Amino acid sequence: MQFLRSLSPFIVVNQAETAYRQLLGMNRVKLDPGFRLRIPVIHQVDRVDMRERSIYFTELNGFTSDNVPVSVSGTLFYKVTDAEKACFSVSNYVNAIASVGESTSRAIIGRFSYDKIIS
Repeated sequence: MQFLRSLSPFIVVNQAETAYRQLLGMNRVKLDPGFRLRIPVIHQVDRVDMRERSIYFTELNGFTSDNVPVSVSGTLFYKVTDAEKACFSVSNYVNAIASVGESTSRAIIGRFSYDKIIS
């Protein structure tokens, strides 16, 4: 079914989405929500959901300032504000956001002592 959808000459850009159509990897055209036309072999379409999203972290390991290993879990909320940069500046923006969120959480854990974290 996905294969047939990729060969369709029409694309529906949903509300709260921004899409970019490229002609043979060049000539970016921003597609607003609605019913749009594309040539299946020549055009490539990249979509970005502009709504607020979340990533859930389970068992994120880190060390406190007094070198005690701790395991935390949590949720990272994010919202894409520049769809063009999300499409073309990073290969996979969701993985990049998750990586930055994990490293920032570990850095914050490292600022506190174990007593502060468990209280």
